[in-house]
Amino acid sequence: MCTIPVPVSQLGVPGAALAGMEVAARVKGMEDTQILGIVGDGDAGDIGFGTISGLFERGHKVICIVIDNQGYSATGGQRSGTTELKAWTRSTPEGKSRPPKYMPLIMLAHDAPYVATCSVGYPEDIFKKVRKAMKRENQPAYIHCFTPCPTSWKNEPSMTVEVSRRAVTCGVWPLWEYERGTFRRNLVPKRQTAVEDYLSLQGRFKHVTEEDIGDIRDYINGLNEKIDRLVYAYSKDFKGASRAA
Repeated sequence: MCTIPVPVSQLGVPGAALAGMEVAARVKGMEDTQILGIVGDGDAGDIGFGTISGLFERGHKVICIVIDNQGYSATGGQRSGTTELKAWTRSTPEGKSRPPKYMPLIMLAHDAPYVATCSVGYPEDIFKKVRKAMKRENQPAYIHCFTPCPTSWKNEPSMTVEVSRRAVTCGVWPLWEYERGTFRRNLVPKRQTAVEDYLSLQGRFKHVTEEDIGDIRDYINGLNEKIDRLVYAYSKDFKGASRAA
């Protein structure tokens, strides 16, 4: 078995490129070849989303890892669909007014066998999830990785790991995975970090008001309520809604 990593450099085609390589491998009798795509958030969630959606709808045996720095950093730091609520970018100097597009749940809705979130602050968690994604029965697999950009986020580079950890412990980026009918959280902080302690490390939130912080807190609570409902919905205790006769 060999693994072919595909760092897709042309915007708008990530899913098509991965699909083409997977089909080519099958045609050549290389069914055991692992096709791994490393895709940016702007490409996976915005410009090339249609190709990613088609890739998963068709069920190609691939692994798609999204490196999410929440913006178009290569072109100056404009907002992307996954940019956080109230975050400064060059195209939202007053702060983004809309919550982020939460791609992991969108991919879960594609009935993908494996979907997971991870953060660069927890490398052991990343390794475990990539290993699970390599199982053929778990493909197409989607892993979305929280990846700070010190330049665009205006945090000290030495604090990047801490930013990545606080995102998890404050609840703005919960760690979870779905694997063929099982949905679980991977880390539940013993003590939740105050959202202010996460925001304070990043200059992109320097402008936020108390009202803004309240809106961010509401977003965090709403997101985690969704995750908790999914944990319960996929548990053995959940019987589902009864249908009318």
